[in-house]
Amino acid sequence: MFAFKTLLGIGLMLRGEPDDLSTARMHLREGASFERTTYYPFIGAALLALRAGNSDEVRIWISDALKKFPNLNAEYVREAAHPFYEGSPYCDYLDRLIEQGLPPGERRLIEE
Repeated sequence: MFAFKTLLGIGLMLRGEPDDLSTARMHLREGASFERTTYYPFIGAALLALRAGNSDEVRIWISDALKKFPNLNAEYVREAAHPFYEGSPYCDYLDRLIEQGLPPGERRLIEE
């Protein structure tokens, strides 16, 4: 169920319709609430909060993600989320998450 909620939230987020963003936020919040989840709903919710200009909420999502996934970093997110965010406005936001507390990590060459 966490995967369904997370992918639905990310899909709505990437579609980018203003009416979809609050629904996307709700689904991502639900996806993050499951014991067995991934970091995707946390990062998705942080990106939505960043888009809304809510730095406090961004930092909370990042902090919660790092509590659950202590080795998480921006480069790991960039490599894993590349197919989701490439070509979207959120692609540039990934760097801004570093400014909000996500560790940068080591940049590696992504093989194509």
